[in-house]
Amino acid sequence: MLQRFDQRNRDLLVNINGRLVHRDEAGISPFDSAVQGGDAVWEGLRLYEGRIFRLTEHLDRLRTSARAMAFPDIPTHDEITEELVRTQGFGLDDVPPGGTWLKLALTGNMSTGGTSIARTFEAHPDNVEIAETAARIVGLDVAGIDFICPDIATPVRETGGGIVEVNAAPGFRMHPHPTGGEPQYVAKPVSDSLFPPGTTARIPIVAVTGTNGKTTTARMIAHIMKGMGRKVGMTSTDGIFVDGRPVRRGDMSGPRSASSSASPRVACSATTSRSSRSSSGRPSSCS
Repeated sequence: MLQRFDQRNRDLLVNINGRLVHRDEAGISPFDSAVQGGDAVWEGLRLYEGRIFRLTEHLDRLRTSARAMAFPDIPTHDEITEELVRTQGFGLDDVPPGGTWLKLALTGNMSTGGTSIARTFEAHPDNVEIAETAARIVGLDVAGIDFICPDIATPVRETGGGIVEVNAAPGFRMHPHPTGGEPQYVAKPVSDSLFPPGTTARIPIVAVTGTNGKTTTARMIAHIMKGMGRKVGMTSTDGIFVDGRPVRRGDMSGPRSASSSASPRVACSATTSRSSRSSSGRPSSCS
């Protein structure tokens, strides 16, 4: 791959065995193919307002890559923390003088000991509008919007700051269990949005009972429903079938086996039963 020199990388710093050196002193260019895509692993870090962005996630990915390459002596997060303390002139057993600020982690993630203060009702309406607009632009119904700003209660257009990430799979833990502030049970509106008012949230169930021909009838119903575009779960004396594929063989007739066909892929269920009445709930229709 042919690369062109970018003047913005003129004074790039490279970490060599715990020491930051100018790219000209690194001995091997950080743009070398061995570093970028060969028998080595690397991870780029970005600074926003003087803070390293998602350091823990980057280190996790770096260590995963190193394990995949079977590298020996991969440092742990604790060892990295110890190195961070050491670079500030202290050891883990030292007692810093009063008033000393000492960084033990470079991120505020809850997984690394950070805190979470619930400020849902304190967010300024302008900031809420900006977050909602960002989610709509990328086409997400549920999104985690990460702001970096002096105070979420004041408009970022006035104080400075902005969005650094729109997360399509945000974590919920900090909302119902914040370190401080009023808990917000965000899972409920997300679940409610999956089943809006007026829509059906149940799987249609057809129970077939009688003396002879129950399995044949269930097969015919399953075939008709499949032709309508449904994903059908069927139980009979032949077994349990989901969308035509066998899940379990044997005599699986009856309501208990019907519950086993409740797969996320199932949009309709047909079941046979020797009893004329189900003891585990009412079907949508009977034949």
